[in-house]
Amino acid sequence: MTAAPSRIRLSRAPGWRLPEGAVVVARPTKWGNPFAAGSETVRQRVLRLGMDPADPVALRRGAAALFHDWMTWKLDTHLAPAIPPDPTPLRGRTLACWCPCGRAPDGAFLCHADVLLHLANLPESSNACP
Repeated sequence: MTAAPSRIRLSRAPGWRLPEGAVVVARPTKWGNPFAAGSETVRQRVLRLGMDPADPVALRRGAAALFHDWMTWKLDTHLAPAIPPDPTPLRGRTLACWCPCGRAPDGAFLCHADVLLHLANLPESSNACP
């Protein structure tokens, strides 16, 4: 039986190794989130969500929300840094990022890797561009 796709946190701890088949989706890769949690764009998104822009969790949530909108083509074109990559090649893979693992109490994504995991593993008919 194959393990379900999941997300793990990258580590620099001695002896830590990326599991075989896992894909690093951190910022320097093509899968990285172009929306940094401390950016003005993210702060504005957090304010529109009615959250405190001084709260680091709210900033992570705002960055993940912008990434989701970018990946699903719902972002204003002036904010979009480029054409988003197709998440389909990540289907069924373990994704690795530097963000702490977990979700917001209401289930919102707190990391772009969770967004990628979700989008890559949607049923085939749901992955089509709008």
